[in-house]
Amino acid sequence: MFSHLLLPLTGTDLDRPAIAHARDLALESGGTVELMYVLEGPAGGPQAVDAVEWHARRLAGQAYLEQVTAQLADAGLTVSHCLPEGRVTEHIVHRAHQGADLLVLPTGASGHGHVGAVEGQVLWRSFVSTLLVRGDAPARHGGSLYGTVLVALDGSQRAECVLPAVRFLAERFGAHVILAHVVEEPSVPRPLPPVAEERQLAARLVELNTAAATQYLGDLATGLGNGAETRLVAGRRAAPVLHELVRECEPDLVVMSAHGYGGDHTWPFGEVTTNLIGYGPTPLLVIHDLPWQERAARQSDATEEEWGG
Repeated sequence: MFSHLLLPLTGTDLDRPAIAHARDLALESGGTVELMYVLEGPAGGPQAVDAVEWHARRLAGQAYLEQVTAQLADAGLTVSHCLPEGRVTEHIVHRAHQGADLLVLPTGASGHGHVGAVEGQVLWRSFVSTLLVRGDAPARHGGSLYGTVLVALDGSQRAECVLPAVRFLAERFGAHVILAHVVEEPSVPRPLPPVAEERQLAARLVELNTAAATQYLGDLATGLGNGAETRLVAGRRAAPVLHELVRECEPDLVVMSAHGYGGDHTWPFGEVTTNLIGYGPTPLLVIHDLPWQERAARQSDATEEEWGG
């Protein structure tokens, strides 16, 4: 499923759960793991760097990389590592574009503001499928990292790009899969409240969409097998309803596509995915439906691929 995983290490306790995720995914998929730790210079522009301190940091970084490399190699994995110097975001994005099909990204504890500046820039600039590992959230179901997996689907073919990953998690980890779909209630954004006829039309549309979504989720669940569960909920907006489902189902992992039916490749993520990235409490696997080479990034978001050699 994932042939080459890239894990940028932070040198903090945030790395521990990310290492566990990368290890388990690589073991089950037969993929290789590339570790990287970036030595960043002083913030705030060019400044004199103490040569002794820099050398000590480099030795410490190399020792840390070798320690984690040995840990993963002992588990039976093929592991490589690198210790570049410079801007963290630039190096991570550059390495991600050298063949990584999954970026395992450690980030802070769940809650508002937990995606830091570096993680945010990497997410928004790489256009590579990413597992966002939030803090040290424990496995909630049977000790497995992926005991229960909640999959957000909007009914579009683009959103279905997650299904191979979901099937992999179900078959190799025995994950209990919950396929979730939100039927959004039509809105009439104007000062006056809707009249009776408009309310009836809206209710009829919700009814039709609910019937279609019920059939859609049922077909997908049958195709996945392994007792996949379906959850269909109506609400004014998809993101708040998905957050409520996460609180109710307590999944170990949420899986969703970078874009749904309304997504624009000009932007790295659709509105709902962006919301879950910023405010979700669980590890989040975001799958891109197109390789990064085919994205239509704005010029300010494009990465200079010749940078870094």
